[in-house]
Amino acid sequence: MGFTGGVIASFIVWVLGRRLFMQPGGGEFSGLYSHAVFLIPILGLCKIALGIHLQSVRRWKSLGVGLLASVPFGAKILFNVCSWNR
Repeated sequence: MGFTGGVIASFIVWVLGRRLFMQPGGGEFSGLYSHAVFLIPILGLCKIALGIHLQSVRRWKSLGVGLLASVPFGAKILFNVCSWNR
């Protein structure tokens, strides 16, 4: 469940928010789009911090492991979105 939630969160931020964060037809960040650079570490660090915290709670341990496992897949989604932005 944590893995699925983490992948869905990455999908929403990177694929559905692509038009808000990246200029269409270019790969450069400028103006409002420069703030998208801050989302890259923020999303990853929030998922890691929440995953580590959930591992310390016995009831939510599997959710935390799944959330941590979704971090590399979120990075893969980001790299794919960046390669589509030509």
